[in-house]
Amino acid sequence: MNQPSQPSESTALVPVYVPVEQGPIGLCVSCNQIRSLATIHNPPFFEPPPLSSIMGKKKNRPAPPQKHDVVARWKNYFGAGHLEDWQRLCQDLGLDGDLPSKRKCRETLRSINVNIWDFLDAVEVGNIPQMFLTKNELVKYTWKTGRIFPRGEAKDMGPVAALLKILR
Repeated sequence: MNQPSQPSESTALVPVYVPVEQGPIGLCVSCNQIRSLATIHNPPFFEPPPLSSIMGKKKNRPAPPQKHDVVARWKNYFGAGHLEDWQRLCQDLGLDGDLPSKRKCRETLRSINVNIWDFLDAVEVGNIPQMFLTKNELVKYTWKTGRIFPRGEAKDMGPVAALLKILR
């Protein structure tokens, strides 16, 4: 009595013709439209990723600042290099104490870890610059920011030679 029912003509499955060139159809990720997945689709707003992201990224460093700018800024800040200029430098760095001679100032400056670019920026706005506890922290920061004072200029500039650290 219970025989399997035969599909009636109204419920019969109708085959759908899909052209071979069209291939499978699916949702395009770039434009959220139903499209053929067999073809490459680049909508007008789609931009391919830059080659650097495919080939490997370069380090994210900002463009290096102009080195001649910092030299001119330093010369303008430090002046003629009299004892008063040395004492002002030590005071701007937040160093307290009696510094009666250039030699004492120079000895004190050797123990300071500060980026010269940041120092000049801080002095312009009236702040004390960021100090680093170790030379290694200063070196990492300096390489990361690209704010490097030209070493060849330092020999002729008094206290800069005492503030400069070898970046290795």
